[in-house]
Amino acid sequence: MERPVALKEPEARCSRPPCGRVITGNSDTPISRLGWGTTRLTGKKTLAALVADYGAETKSKLANPTVKGAPEDQLRSPVETFLKELAEIAGCPPGTVTLVGETTLAALSTRPDFAVTRGQALIGHVEVKAPGKGADPRRFTDKHDKNQWLKLKSLPNILYTDGNAFSLWRNGELTGKIVQLDGTAKLPAVNGSLLTNLDAGNIATGTLAI
Repeated sequence: MERPVALKEPEARCSRPPCGRVITGNSDTPISRLGWGTTRLTGKKTLAALVADYGAETKSKLANPTVKGAPEDQLRSPVETFLKELAEIAGCPPGTVTLVGETTLAALSTRPDFAVTRGQALIGHVEVKAPGKGADPRRFTDKHDKNQWLKLKSLPNILYTDGNAFSLWRNGELTGKIVQLDGTAKLPAVNGSLLTNLDAGNIATGTLAI
């Protein structure tokens, strides 16, 4: 296991990244509430294809018939790839958004799964939970998860996910709604049309605001 990397977290610079302002598309590209601002869909890869690839990769790890690994660990690589490609769809140049794993926050005595940087700026953190735990840290019952949330809630930009659900928190407050990639199954959706908690009227018009 690699040694944790400590990053200094600047208070003023940890904010939503400026990767666009308006998200447009059709019913095959309905996702916006992963939280970091409103964006315009760009590039060759569609949002539906991105979600499908994410679901397929996650399923191949969690449902591997040969070997079994810790469920939370199986999500790390798919989540990292998903968020980086989502940033590119949102308009960030390739390679400018980086997720650094197991970064220690010395002041909080805790270590989120990822710190997210864009260029030279720290823009947020990501905490990955085992599938089925959900993405609402206020509802966690595990002692470790509850104590961790008491520390992480002070961050200005942190994304929680259990692979299915995604939620953005700013200074302990939920931003937007918790998005479910699949409202019924334990694995992420493999079709963008299965996203839930999005405004149906906005999906019909092709415009989604965060």
